[in-house]
Amino acid sequence: MDFICDPAVVLNLPLFQLEGKSFESRDACGHLCTVTGAVWRPDGRYFDGVNDYINCGHSPHFDITDNLTMEAWINMAELFSDNRAVLRKGGSYVIDVSYSKIRFFIFDDGASNLIVEIPQTPDMVDRWMHVVGTYRGRVLTLYINGIQADQVTTTGGDGSIEVTTDDGTVGSWGTGSCFKGGISLIRICNRALSSQEIQNRFDYEKRLFRLW
Repeated sequence: MDFICDPAVVLNLPLFQLEGKSFESRDACGHLCTVTGAVWRPDGRYFDGVNDYINCGHSPHFDITDNLTMEAWINMAELFSDNRAVLRKGGSYVIDVSYSKIRFFIFDDGASNLIVEIPQTPDMVDRWMHVVGTYRGRVLTLYINGIQADQVTTTGGDGSIEVTTDDGTVGSWGTGSCFKGGISLIRICNRALSSQEIQNRFDYEKRLFRLW
């Protein structure tokens, strides 16, 4: 399953393969990503929760206004009662582990942010999890380890994701609110994957990356 050649993938970061202080993303866009602090390990990058993050820059490929998928393999070092980002495109769309929850949300143009979420639990600490958020036709869905965990339908705003000039970042909200733990893989797609595709990716990747 080669996701690099999928034209819908606008950011693909297999962090377990990407060493060094900077690298290009493994997708057709070739984003230059710069690393602050996050230490490379064979299973990905470790973020210290203080000031580690990866900046993927700003690109028009990130300006997704309708169908969207965000995907991350994460390993939380602890439960987070404050604000910690995993993957963020400015004020457009976010996966985070904040306020004792795992969340996926978008900023609806003309409305407030729209959230799907589940509580963090002690058994989530120090284990790898596959977290996926999709947005399709006003429907937000959160998946954990291939299984749908939450879903909401928005009736406010115009249903369009807000476009900003902010950079895409991994592991922080930009320069703060930093994730603590491991991140192995990151993807953003400009289409909403189906539940079957998400289940297939989880089943395939947990074997390939030996994260489960």
